[in-house]
Amino acid sequence: MQTMYREEGFRSLYRGFIPTLLGIFPYAGISFYSYDTLKIYMRTRWPDRTLNAEGDLWTMYQLSAGAIAGALAQTVAYPLDVVRRRMQLVGMARVVPQYSSTADALRAIWRTEGIRGLFIGVSINYFKVVPATALSFASYEYMKKQLLIA
Repeated sequence: MQTMYREEGFRSLYRGFIPTLLGIFPYAGISFYSYDTLKIYMRTRWPDRTLNAEGDLWTMYQLSAGAIAGALAQTVAYPLDVVRRRMQLVGMARVVPQYSSTADALRAIWRTEGIRGLFIGVSINYFKVVPATALSFASYEYMKKQLLIA
């Protein structure tokens, strides 16, 4: 880090910050929207199976909806994650091209590697994101109930 700072300045320490911020919005929006949509779908489609005596979704169904929502959101936001990682590598390895912006990085990856380049590594990322999102939403529902919010 000291070498990066010395050679390239303060901005070099924040490479990839913009794609990180840009990726948060679609990820959060899609995950919450799809989780709520899946909850509504399960309640109306299979009320006998999915609802407990209090009218809440069983935890298993909350986890399932959270997992699906996490996978969907990760899939949509993943290209920005690839861009973030590539921008962070600029200057550290000679094989990584220089990008002038997030849009430039997206275009360059698309042009040289195609759609596969924007989704390289997404499948392994599911192993991290899907269970984490499922547990987050189940915990969210539990805490809402404990705090008498819902």
